[in-house]
Amino acid sequence: MVALANVAVFTAGLLWTRRAERSLDDQRGQAHAELLGVLVGTLIDGRGNLRSAGLLRWEHWDEWFQDVQIAHFPDLTGSSPEADDQAGAARPSLGLEISPLGAAQRDGTFDGAGVLLAMRQAAEFQEQVEVGGGVALPVLLPDGSAWGGCWMQTLPSDAAGGFQRQLLPWFIASTLLLTLSTFALIRGFILNPVQRLAVAARRIGRGELEARVGQVSRRDEIGELMRSFDAMADDVQGFNKRLAREVDEATSAARAAEAAAMTQRRLAATGELAAGVAHEINNPLSGLMNATQALAREDLAPAKRREYLDLVASGLERIRGTVGRLLRLAPRETATALVHLRGPLGDALGLVRHRAEDLGVEVRLAVSYGAQKGADQDALQPTALEALDGVPAVQGQANELGQAFLNLLVNALDALETEPAGDGLIQVQVGNGDGENLRVSIIDNGPGVDAELVGRIGDAFFSTKETGRGTGLGLAMVQGMAAAHGGRLEITSAKGEGFHATLVLPVAIDSPTMPPPREGV
Repeated sequence: MVALANVAVFTAGLLWTRRAERSLDDQRGQAHAELLGVLVGTLIDGRGNLRSAGLLRWEHWDEWFQDVQIAHFPDLTGSSPEADDQAGAARPSLGLEISPLGAAQRDGTFDGAGVLLAMRQAAEFQEQVEVGGGVALPVLLPDGSAWGGCWMQTLPSDAAGGFQRQLLPWFIASTLLLTLSTFALIRGFILNPVQRLAVAARRIGRGELEARVGQVSRRDEIGELMRSFDAMADDVQGFNKRLAREVDEATSAARAAEAAAMTQRRLAATGELAAGVAHEINNPLSGLMNATQALAREDLAPAKRREYLDLVASGLERIRGTVGRLLRLAPRETATALVHLRGPLGDALGLVRHRAEDLGVEVRLAVSYGAQKGADQDALQPTALEALDGVPAVQGQANELGQAFLNLLVNALDALETEPAGDGLIQVQVGNGDGENLRVSIIDNGPGVDAELVGRIGDAFFSTKETGRGTGLGLAMVQGMAAAHGGRLEITSAKGEGFHATLVLPVAIDSPTMPPPREGV
């Protein structure tokens, strides 16, 4: 900017000097013209003859003029005897014509006739006439009459140009010196400190909170700014350390609270199932007690005794199956393995059967995977689970998957608890989505939830149930279990349109479709 400002000033000065030079040339040309007129006038004698020798000896022709032409028109003075002879001629007579600088230096574009006509016009009307890049002037006698005319081209003055050429090196040197000194001062006092500030700010922006500008000795405003920046960075670093420590403490407390809440949720879920488990055990126990009383009779026929013994064995087997399902869903650390849905899904259905029957809720199962397509049937019947034999296995933990299915089923039963008996319906649908995943959907026809709350349903501690009825952790646990198995939980619902929860699980590579036989299932 400094350099451009200097160039602008120099250019303005150059244009001004050029304009002044042109004005000076005009004035000088006028002075030369007047001087030439006086010179020619003094060299004309009383009879109108020009002493050309004295004219040609004048030493300033080459210094002042580029071209000169002088012509005598006798008919204007009447001093020549030839004037009467030519009075009736078509064009005026021409006497002496002289070029002090010589006609040889002229090029082929010189308009001699035009110049001669302009000199004649200047002599007749005693005025200046511009022509051929020069000016034609009248040559007057002492009595004021016109003798002839002269035409001249003055040399342009090179005084301004020479001055500018002399000034140019000094201008370049001063511009360079001023620009470099200004840049050095700005760099030392402004640019370098600002650059240090910018570097430190970028480092802090990247998270390097230990970045500082460094020691500053200057006492001006920029020095104060740099010291203030370091003080601010110290405060930010200290605040960040305190914040990180408080965040760690809050995170640890939140994790502990979440773990405790999860434990309470598992215990609460276990308590909700207690009634169903008790019912599943009490029913066969009542039959066992009646059978044992009958077996105590000594007069009991052998065939009847065998019948009662079969009833005892059947009741015990039923109790063992119920306890086995409960134990398989108990929380524990197990290694991952190939898990077929028939096991954990069957266990979950078995544990909610009693509650579903008490509420009058119908549970239907439909399987559609590849070529395996079965009509929906009563999911609480033992034979219904045979439709899952053609579904491939997933890699995971059976007890975790069982708890996920159990939570979804319990959530559906909670939603249907206020529905009239016989109107509730839960649909369990097993199918494939993109060929690489299993989709297990549990759909109820309950009241549903508002569409704007669907995005928050899976958040921990968020619940749409009445106070005391839910912890808000059931679906959050299912989401965590799904993520742990490489899958996800998809939830859709609308007010009055039921609740649709889909557990998406990746199919295990090269998994067999037929589950291994398992006792009690």
